Amino acid sequence: MTDCATPSHTIVTRADLGVGRTSTGSLLFRAALAASVETAVAVRDGLTVRRDPPSYSKINAWS
Repeated sequence: MTDCATPSHTIVTRADLGVGRTSTGSLLFRAALAASVETAVAVRDGLTVRRDPPSYSKINAWS
């Protein structure tokens, strides 16, 4: 069974219900886009930009 990620159940709860695959759909893309726009607006407006972005080495370790 496949299911889409929603806040109503955790991954463990879904597995207990027989769900074998949980799809995030466009959630990851939309979250990344929102963070990109938020950062661009902050730079444009001279506001504080997120202080803890991942380092390049951490990003490389994720791959």
